Amino acid sequence: LRSFQACYVAKTAIAQHSIVTLTISRLINSGYTLAQTWKLVSGLKLSPSVIDVSSDTDGILQLQPGTANVSFSADSLLAGSVGNLYMSFSPQTAVTNGGMLEIVFPSGDGGFSSLPSSLVVSASGLPTGYSAMVQSWQFPVLRVVLRGPANSSAAEVALAAGSTLRLTFGPSIQLAARSGAMATFSIRSLLAQSDQTFSIDIGVCTGGCQLTLVPNTLRTVSVTAALSYVRAGVSLDTVGRNSLNISFVMANAVPPGGYFAIA
Repeated sequence: LRSFQACYVAKTAIAQHSIVTLTISRLINSGYTLAQTWKLVSGLKLSPSVIDVSSDTDGILQLQPGTANVSFSADSLLAGSVGNLYMSFSPQTAVTNGGMLEIVFPSGDGGFSSLPSSLVVSASGLPTGYSAMVQSWQFPVLRVVLRGPANSSAAEVALAAGSTLRLTFGPSIQLAARSGAMATFSIRSLLAQSDQTFSIDIGVCTGGCQLTLVPNTLRTVSVTAALSYVRAGVSLDTVGRNSLNISFVMANAVPPGGYFAIA
C-alpha cells in the first residue's frame, strides 16, 4: 500500500471532543517494513474549508518484517575443512525484481576468521531469466541482488512467497577450526529504494542459523618404542632407556593454551 484516499460523510452532526472510530477493510500492507503515516482531515462537504487535521506525529503504523525459513549446509562439517557453503531461503513475503538478500557471516570466536575477497555466489530456484549477483561484499556482510531480464519491471516477482532459493558460496571457504556449533548467521531480505533499504523477511532457522562441526582427524599417527623393549611384561623405565615416540600430522593448528591428550 503506497497511498490512497477515503472519504466518510457524516449523516448527523458530530459533537466536539467526540471519539470517532473508522474501519477500513480489505487493505493489504506493503511488502516491506516502513512507517506508514495516516493523515486525517475533517472539513465541510460543500466548501474546501478544513476543520481539523491530524499532526505528522499521529497515525503512524510501523510495519514489522515477516519470517523466512533458512537452512545452511557445507561440503563437509569437519572442523577446519575447506569447500562450498550452501544456504536455502524460503520467504514468507515475495521479493520483487531488484530486491536483495543480506547475509552476515559469523566472525570472531566460533565464526570465520576470513573469507575469500572474491566470493563467488551461484543460485538455483529463480524464475527463468533471473540471476543472483553480488551487490556488495565486505566481510562479514554480503548482499546479493536478484535481477530479472533487461525488459523486466521492478514490480515483477523475483522470488515468490513460499518458494525456495538455494545459494552456493565459494570457492575454498574454510570452516572454524574447532568442533561444536559455530556462531550464528544473520539473514534478511531487503528492498532498496534510493539510498534506503527496508527489511522484508528475517531468516529463521530450525535449531539455529549455524553449522555444527565435528572433530577433524589426526593423520599419520605413529606409536613406536625408542628401544626394542616391546616384549609383554617389560615396563617403561624412568631413565630414558625405553620410551614411546608418538608422531602425527595435525589437521588444524593448535592455538596458545591448547593441549594434547593421550589415552
